[in-house]
Amino acid sequence: MNPKIVGLFSSMLIAVTLHGQTQQPVMVPAQNVPPAAPAAQTAPTSPASAQALTQTLQQMKATNAEMLRRQQATLQQLDEIEKAIEQVKIYSQRG
Repeated sequence: MNPKIVGLFSSMLIAVTLHGQTQQPVMVPAQNVPPAAPAAQTAPTSPASAQALTQTLQQMKATNAEMLRRQQATLQQLDEIEKAIEQVKIYSQRG
């Protein structure tokens, strides 16, 4: 090949690649997560405070279980989307 053509092609490729990249970071909004329960600052000294601590831990456990359930549902949806994309790729290759 002609060296001029190769040089022109490579410079065009570099220009297109550099132009396509953005300098601004992509910002992804955070999910709405329920606020965390306040942490216990002192060790329980009475049965009432031990009971309150146990109740707080049970609430945290329930919150964590709910979040895990939502994450599992999201993963399942993503798997279904991935399968659909693979099917579309297969059908588009046939056509």
